[in-house]
Order: sequence, then structure tokens, then C-alpha cells
Amino acid sequence: KYLDANVAHDIVLYADINESDVAAVFYTWKNNTGSTEITIDLNGYELSCTSDSYGTLFITKKGTAVTIIDSVGSGKISGEFAGVVIENASLTIDGLTISGIRAVDAYSGSTVTISGSTISGNIYGVGVTQSSTVTIHDSNISGNNYGVYIDNSIATISGSTISGNGYGIY
Repeated sequence: KYLDANVAHDIVLYADINESDVAAVFYTWKNNTGSTEITIDLNGYELSCTSDSYGTLFITKKGTAVTIIDSVGSGKISGEFAGVVIENASLTIDGLTISGIRAVDAYSGSTVTISGSTISGNIYGVGVTQSSTVTIHDSNISGNNYGVYIDNSIATISGSTISGNGYGIY
């Protein structure tokens, strides 16, 4: 359930993962040193966490670069609180569906790239705060309370649809 953040990981799901009794499904420790690359392929499955206080993926280690893909096309991230919480790290999301939660919550100088993804039915679709940067392209962000929430950060959005949110870009 927890990753050693000093080791590179390639993770492929072969079944749905739904955790209710842990803080997060994957967590990288912020006190580790060095850089780490983690690739997660949902492989058509669902990754979810029903904890109401942490994210399904919680990445807090400076230098961690996480890429989340779905090679099959029907994989998704869901949960009770947040989909991906990232602090002072790098995140790439490609071809995912994220729903029912705070989809992406990036802060403390994080860098996020989202492409070919659907983010819908969330409180926050994408939240970037505290000097973080997000690039969104070829994605659909709809039906969220806040489509893209930006506070003291930079967002670049192209080729995407942001519609039907309480606040499209806030």
C-alpha cells in the first residue's frame, strides 16, 4: 500500500483496488531524499479510497515524478476525499476518468500535466495552489463545483472543454 519513494516503480493494476481502512492507496514519504519516478497503469481498472481524510494517491516527496495512464481506456480514479493529492512533486495524467471527489489537488510548487482525460462530478476538478503549475490539454472538465481552481499559481489550458461547472475557472 505504501511505496518506498527512493525506488523507481512501474505499477500495473490487474484488478480494482478499493481501500477503506488506510489513509491512501499509494503514498510517497516526504522525508526521503533523491528523486523517484513512478508510473501507474490503471489497465482498465478502478483505483479508489473511501477514507474521508486523505487522497487515493497521496504524493508528498520533492523530486517524485508520477505518471498515471490507462492503457485500456476504461480505468478510473475515485474516492471519498481526493483523487490525487500532490505536494512539491510532478504529476502527469493521461487518458483517465476521475470522478466523485476532489480530482487533483496540487500545492507547494507542484507541476501537473493533464491530457486526454475526463474530470467530472467532483467538488474540485483541478485545484492548483501555492505556486504550482498546471497544463491541461485535450480534456473534458465538467459537472464539478469548481472546474479549475487556481490560487497563486499558473494554469495553461488548450483544446479542452470546461463546461457545466458551478465555477468554470476560479
